[in-house]
Amino acid sequence: MLRSVGRTTLAARMAAKKINRQEIEELEKIVTQMGLYANKKHLSSYCKVDDEFHNLILHIYRNKWIINIRDNLGNFIYRYRIRSLSIPGRLKHSLEEHRKIMESLKKHNSEDADRLSQIDMENTVINILKKVAKGENRNECIT
Repeated sequence: MLRSVGRTTLAARMAAKKINRQEIEELEKIVTQMGLYANKKHLSSYCKVDDEFHNLILHIYRNKWIINIRDNLGNFIYRYRIRSLSIPGRLKHSLEEHRKIMESLKKHNSEDADRLSQIDMENTVINILKKVAKGENRNECIT
């Protein structure tokens, strides 16, 4: 998992250097959708646009190897994202983390993009571990 976090934050760091106006607009649309779903507490829809957010960053980075890894782990990552975001209050915090990442990308601030992506990923892992500690580690069917 730590290697994955490192690659994800590296992708954000590099995306901050490469991002163009069209990609910024696309991120803004995604974050707006995330806000709508977070306000409605619509977890599955939020997770789908959250996934779009992370996939866009990977595509901006343009590293086919990391994109392939992400594609192969897609369902696994999505299941754990659901678990993390189901912690009460996590949707609101996740949305704020993504807004901050987006702002750092818009400013082409690679260090902040890296740091903020690490925070987002670490919070995801922490929330998953909280659920496991509570005995909520059963396999869930997500549709």
